[in-house]
Amino acid sequence: MSSQRRSAGRKAHPSASVHANQKKARTSATVSKGTDSEGKEYNDVNELWKQQFEDENENGGEETKPGSKKLAWYQKGAEYWMSQDASVDGVLGGFGHVSPIDLAQSRSFLTKLPGVKLGRAIDCGAGIGRICKGMLAHVCKEVDLVEQNPLYVEKAKEYCAGLLSMRNYWALGLQDFVFEREAYDVIWIQWVIGHLPDADFLPFMRRCVLGLKRGSGVIVLKENNAKDGFVMDLEDQSVTRTDAQYRQLFEQAGLQLIATEKQKNFPAVLFPVRMYALRPRVWPEEKDESNGSGDNAAGTANVPAASDANPAAAHAAEAATTTPNST
Repeated sequence: MSSQRRSAGRKAHPSASVHANQKKARTSATVSKGTDSEGKEYNDVNELWKQQFEDENENGGEETKPGSKKLAWYQKGAEYWMSQDASVDGVLGGFGHVSPIDLAQSRSFLTKLPGVKLGRAIDCGAGIGRICKGMLAHVCKEVDLVEQNPLYVEKAKEYCAGLLSMRNYWALGLQDFVFEREAYDVIWIQWVIGHLPDADFLPFMRRCVLGLKRGSGVIVLKENNAKDGFVMDLEDQSVTRTDAQYRQLFEQAGLQLIATEKQKNFPAVLFPVRMYALRPRVWPEEKDESNGSGDNAAGTANVPAASDANPAAAHAAEAATTTPNST
């Protein structure tokens, strides 16, 4: 998680100090007001993005070139997670004790969703594979994971060793990841989406839709909810959105909310956490088998050039390997 659960996929939860700053945000009918972890207030979320990416074109990930503010945004988040311990407690920001509670309710929510099929799943922002090992691998027949931190990916292979349902381990940020077309019954995204600015959130969700099995696949997003306005965490470079902001983004991405549930029995010091089950309002056209369009192998399309500044991209080619039975 970031300070609410930070980065690609493992966030834990907010510290008491971040939670306290969140309470300082002004209550507003526009729900888009917010603050950062140092107490600075923003009139709306657009003001935040303008400050972060001023003078740059925010076309969903297109500006992640050397020297860009967008690339600096992602690098800062990646550096934070590279410094955190590769353990359950490390990826949950010192709140490892909430993991069993979290996993139990996640499993209950997933398995009772209408029309859900528990064939192939992918955990996005998987960290060390906590959710794969603790939940997905026990309810789904095949499980992949994608995680930006290559050190966490290697730890995940060790942590999930022996789980027969584990398959692919990819080291890549969600801003660059492309799903195999119509491959997944379940796309699970937890405590990581705050690392994507709105301009990258929407294209990512649309790529998720293309990765779902047509007609039955489901996206599950589990995230912290800010109460009185968004909270920008300057340490791990993530934003905690309000429930209303998420619902607005879902609408913009063409997603239909089919079920939602608030996480129970978490410590009061943490942000409220909510699960959202989503399907597209209109399913995309079926893939064209004749020319293979849209059938790039997962994680291999739109991968930025490898460089010292982008270790996840440099690792992507070797990380995009199939590992039957998890070695």
